[in-house]
Amino acid sequence: MKSALQLVGASLLALVFVAPNIATQESAARVQPHIELGPVRLIPAMPKGHAIELLTESFTVSPWKGGDQSDTWGVADRRADEHGNHPLIGYVSFEGGRLTRAGKYWPQTGGAYDVVHTVSNLLDHLREEGFTNCSVSTRKPNQPEIEHDAVLISCGSKGISVDASLSHYRGEPVTGVDIYEELDDLTPKKL
Repeated sequence: MKSALQLVGASLLALVFVAPNIATQESAARVQPHIELGPVRLIPAMPKGHAIELLTESFTVSPWKGGDQSDTWGVADRRADEHGNHPLIGYVSFEGGRLTRAGKYWPQTGGAYDVVHTVSNLLDHLREEGFTNCSVSTRKPNQPEIEHDAVLISCGSKGISVDASLSHYRGEPVTGVDIYEELDDLTPKKL
């Protein structure tokens, strides 16, 4: 797991700092940040009622309870998977009745290639949208019995978060990697 995380970290840094800057500052200034959850395009400051209405046409949307997520809603697929679960598609957060943050979950197997491939594709997508001035930060959330490593790539109002975790179940190691494309300012001051 540790060597896979090192590979992912080194690859992410290379992608962010070596990837060519193909957009001019002028075109980057015209970019309207958005996240697409299926057929729904979410933009900052979108009214809560409108966003929830659009999302419920295609997904199951329900409030998340607990923690500091006072007005955060989970967005899940209406179709159940083979285990009867409804896979998470993303989330939306509101303040003052307006969209302030949204995330799109990018499921993958957690294998080193799959993680780097997903992040590479997301970075290409951000660059195509004009988000080329990015920074990288890391954090290690403190949770008992679970090791976490998070890499945050912030490109202003959009970015990518990669969270890798290691825990144990019945004495066996269990690893997981969550990748989100996020609409928000992912700078460390907000974490």
